[in-house]
Amino acid sequence: MSELSDNSAASSRAYETIVVAKVGAHIGAVISGVRIGEVDEWQTAGIRRALTEHKVVFFIGQGHVDNTLHREFAEQLGAVTEAHPTIGTDRDVMLPIDSERGRANSWHTDLTFIDRVPAVSILRAINLPAYGGTTVWANTGRAYKELHLSLRVMADSLWAVHTNLYDDAAERDEKRAGGINSQEKAFVGMGSQDSNDLFQLLQRHLTRLDNTVRWNWASGDIAMWDNHVTQHYAVDDYDDQPRLLHRITLAGSVPISADGRRSRPVKGDASSSSSAVA
Repeated sequence: MSELSDNSAASSRAYETIVVAKVGAHIGAVISGVRIGEVDEWQTAGIRRALTEHKVVFFIGQGHVDNTLHREFAEQLGAVTEAHPTIGTDRDVMLPIDSERGRANSWHTDLTFIDRVPAVSILRAINLPAYGGTTVWANTGRAYKELHLSLRVMADSLWAVHTNLYDDAAERDEKRAGGINSQEKAFVGMGSQDSNDLFQLLQRHLTRLDNTVRWNWASGDIAMWDNHVTQHYAVDDYDDQPRLLHRITLAGSVPISADGRRSRPVKGDASSSSSAVA
């Protein structure tokens, strides 16, 4: 369930103040009738509802938005977090996603290596390549529901170790194994080969094309997604052209397993990036 779920009686009325058009059958919608910087409480409620239903939503024609309006819009929706818990950002809330510093061309969910995984990410296009540079999102909630019952039962019992260390810098032992998700490193108690094979199986279900939406960025675009029930992939298909976007994340709670146990940090402290602990 999204941190932005809106269960109020006003949610149906709120949908009358915005226009929501699906991009794909199972994930993604474009929200129009909204000018960021002038979003009222009814529109905010409608945006929350659309995000809960469609997992990722897109706003187009928002070229007037600067860092200040970006942050103000985020604060209308929830508590903003520090930009990144391990990258020196001077406690800013805005994280530049800059191709000059690296390219996250792998499936991942933002910041799963901390105990309080952000609930929502809001990404704004700044400088785009002439071609390529698309982003793909996958609906992890639907993928889970579509799993064979035996796989769902198994998934409910699994715990994974997440880290921000790259494989070549990580300790190599049976508790660490490479994975498609760049922050998931092993299923607890499994050897590296079994962990890898199982992870590949689950990822294959998750990233089926019918479970994804692909966005071709244009100037003035903003994407917002439920970070707890999606993965995304920034496609590295734009050669050596520059690509820059700005991201703000909203605070999320500590994940809880199917049997009610809370995720816990093995090493490190993310309390400075977000006060959310519930």
